[in-house]
Amino acid sequence: AADSPAYRSVRLFTVGKGTTSKTPLRALGSLYHNWTAASSALVGGPAWKEFSAVCWLFGKELSNELKVPVGLISSSWGGTQIQVWMPKAANEACHQGSWSGDHYNAMIAPFAVGRMALRLGMPRSTRPALGCCPPR
Repeated sequence: AADSPAYRSVRLFTVGKGTTSKTPLRALGSLYHNWTAASSALVGGPAWKEFSAVCWLFGKELSNELKVPVGLISSSWGGTQIQVWMPKAANEACHQGSWSGDHYNAMIAPFAVGRMALRLGMPRSTRPALGCCPPR
């Protein structure tokens, strides 16, 4: 359970769905839940219906393996197309048209974690180039 002492160092944060932007933002325009320690009352409870179960399970595993504090950020908006979550340059590089990446700009760019999350713990020789698309 989330109340287990093993998860007291896991913190949860949920980005709100109130903002989109045609250009990358430096700060969040909307917040659903600020940083909060994990607990059974929160994880899976009615107050946290917007938090990603997959994100929680991933963070729980990280906490178990690494034995370090873990911060989980849930930034999602159901029913949206993948192109709105990609930077404009990535959409253009992948021949996805002229999508502006308005959800990426408002809900991911303020954290500047995209590159860090993609590359974290990967040897230089196996790191994927940012913005690359799979072959067609």
